[in-house]
Amino acid sequence: MALDNLRPRPCVRRRMNLYYLIDCSGSMNYNGCIESVNGTMPEIVEILRDVSLANKDHGDIYMSCITFSDSAQVCTPQPVSALSYSWTPVKAHGLTNMADALDKLDAQLTADLAAAGNRRFLRPAVIILSDGDPDPGWEEALDRLEQNPMFRSAYKIAIAIGASPANVAMKRALTRFASDGTPGSVPNIISVTDLTRLTDVIRMVSGTVSRIGSRTTGAGGTPRDPD
Repeated sequence: MALDNLRPRPCVRRRMNLYYLIDCSGSMNYNGCIESVNGTMPEIVEILRDVSLANKDHGDIYMSCITFSDSAQVCTPQPVSALSYSWTPVKAHGLTNMADALDKLDAQLTADLAAAGNRRFLRPAVIILSDGDPDPGWEEALDRLEQNPMFRSAYKIAIAIGASPANVAMKRALTRFASDGTPGSVPNIISVTDLTRLTDVIRMVSGTVSRIGSRTTGAGGTPRDPD
């Protein structure tokens, strides 16, 4: 028997993908919101690096970011390891084309699922951050996204910035987005009315969701208990 066959093989580290959808519309210039995002994201990268390195179940954290204003921009073609991710500051301008962001997330989730093959990976997480009513078309885009098995199995959290009673469409969009689809369940929405807390909220949500991703998901998007 060849000696190579007797040597222990390295453990394959499973992967948790964490997707951010960040509103960069013009209203995010209000009260320093976009500055808070730009200042916080490098800290988030450091937090996720620490979680990835310390994870006892051998899970790596990978990051992806989609920003949206007049249109949506995918910051990286596929999720990047938190160990090498670098945040590029963004500017706020334009409208709130959430529909394009949802469609681009759908496409990226589909591509990531196909790339996974038969490999098992940790349950993904999706965090959306917005401060105003989305433009028309978000409902149809969310209808499509909700058919995606990766999205259905993901942890979903919405951060609503400075929501007012007039923000009816924003509340509807974030409530649907952050729902797990179970009748009677409470959507994971965090409302930030004190904008000085925005940095703390983004930091808390990112750190928490990266640590609780303890259930694995097969390539078909069906949650499984870890080995």
